[in-house]
Amino acid sequence: MSNPELQDRFFNMMQSFHRLHFDRLFTSISKMEFFALRSLCALHYKSKSDTPIYVSDLTKHMHLFPSAISRLLKGLESKGYIVREVDPNNRRNTIIQLTQEGEDLAKQLQDRMQTYVDQVFEKMEDKDMEELLRLSNKLFTCMQEELDTYK
Repeated sequence: MSNPELQDRFFNMMQSFHRLHFDRLFTSISKMEFFALRSLCALHYKSKSDTPIYVSDLTKHMHLFPSAISRLLKGLESKGYIVREVDPNNRRNTIIQLTQEGEDLAKQLQDRMQTYVDQVFEKMEDKDMEELLRLSNKLFTCMQEELDTYK
């Protein structure tokens, strides 16, 4: 049986992390648009070629519903950071490409995020970060295993 006070402190901490305003690091796009740009870059570098990136690839990578991805892409497209086009080989698929402006923004924002993380890590000792990561991974695994029992 769990300690109710610990449970309360745990949920308060989870809410505190959720309330962090990462959007202060990137004012021209939303937090989710940032994660979409970051995911597109990761998918591009992962393929290591000119393999097209499909909307379905991004949906899987971000673990979001297609409707949520569609809204994100619409926003990024209206700002000129991506283009979407129908796959000429399979008209049911949509290809996503970063524009040069999108690539430049993604690089700028990734550098800004890296600087932020570096500054945070400087305030923590390496051994503390290692322990935090170890325990966070353990907690995540326990939470995932428990959620899987609710299927």
